[in-house]
Amino acid sequence: MDIKDLLGYEGKTVVITGAASGMAHCATELLLSLGAKVYAVDMNDCDLPVETTIKGNLAEKAAIDTVCDQLPEKIDVLFMCHGVGLKPGREKFINMVNFVGQRYMVEKLLPRIVDNGSVTFISSTGGYGWTGNMKNVGDILSKATFEEAEAWLDGHIDMFSVDGAPDPYQFSKQCVSAYVKSKTRSQEFIGRKVRINAIGPSFTETPLI
Repeated sequence: MDIKDLLGYEGKTVVITGAASGMAHCATELLLSLGAKVYAVDMNDCDLPVETTIKGNLAEKAAIDTVCDQLPEKIDVLFMCHGVGLKPGREKFINMVNFVGQRYMVEKLLPRIVDNGSVTFISSTGGYGWTGNMKNVGDILSKATFEEAEAWLDGHIDMFSVDGAPDPYQFSKQCVSAYVKSKTRSQEFIGRKVRINAIGPSFTETPLI
């Protein structure tokens, strides 16, 4: 058995966000080489031979709904790889893109993910230490809907802090890590053997940087 057979992506329907650049672009290249049918989601065109590129602002609920409407009814694997970096004045936007919108999109698509399928996020080493910041992280995780989470962000712009210092990017990644941990044994995932994971890469030279 070669590595292509072992990884088992031949003919699988894969959705990957952020596919136009960076880590997601590299992952898309690999998925295509392994025989996957890849549906790319990004604000920009993906220059790889994917099935299609679906564009949308993944910070907005209506845009996410429109994107999801264009995705296949059966999905084997979902990669949530899109994100935005730290920039002053974008504190809320960073968290809407990097966590709130991602959680909403995963939970909207979950019924379409096949039994024994998988969901993978890109967190970050920036997401480490989330257990020590559960006062804030736990608060937003408890807001179950997109609207509730956005309202929490509106009221806590000054609280996106890590170790007492404002860091909205690191906070968003802590939320991703904590969310994945909370769902690894959740019935809607484990009951259908849908795996959910987050990788935590360190500083990487990509267009995001």
